[in-house]
Amino acid sequence: MTQRITTNTILIFLFGLLILGLAACGSDSTSVVSQTDDATNDTQSVVAVEESHDDEDGHADGLVDEHEEADTHIAAVEDEHDDDEHAVAVDDGHEEAATGSHAHADMTGPIDPDAVVTHISAAEFAYDTTAFEVEAGESFSVQISNTGVLEHDITIEGFESEFGLHVMPGQDNIATYEMHETGEFVYYCTVPGHREAGMTGTLVVAAAHDEADGHHDDEAAGA
Repeated sequence: MTQRITTNTILIFLFGLLILGLAACGSDSTSVVSQTDDATNDTQSVVAVEESHDDEDGHADGLVDEHEEADTHIAAVEDEHDDDEHAVAVDDGHEEAATGSHAHADMTGPIDPDAVVTHISAAEFAYDTTAFEVEAGESFSVQISNTGVLEHDITIEGFESEFGLHVMPGQDNIATYEMHETGEFVYYCTVPGHREAGMTGTLVVAAAHDEADGHHDDEAAGA
């Protein structure tokens, strides 16, 4: 009887050890699984951090590119603005010249088909006709052709507000005019610097034939 109890006790003790061993193994397995999960989570976290860092780098590169494009655009706008200012300055200079030393009448009136026509070619920096004569009170026409590469014009000193013709390279212009004062008058190009360079000529206005004939008759009667 005593031997049977001892045997049962041993079996129960061994069975308990077995259970404890299994429990310990289960705990270790759970711990290993947990550690594995933690390692996996750590790896995923590292990957996420690296991806986030890459995204930040890419975003930073994008901002740099956008900044460079903005700088380039601003520089282009400034260049266009400088060009506009230069164009305005050129236009202003031309307007100032046109209202100052470059001022003359721009004749657009009718042409008298019966008037004597004087042909003048303008180039850098002279007229091919340096003198011509008209009669006082008689209509005469001046036709100017620009055979040069710069703009030119022609006007008569003292009559700038009444007579003037302007021509661009390759163009020609014509106008009819009358002079009522006798004498010699200078015609010239009003483009700044052109007169000083030699673009001048002499217009001789002679007395009308009727006046000259009457003057000669008076002299003959007095004699």
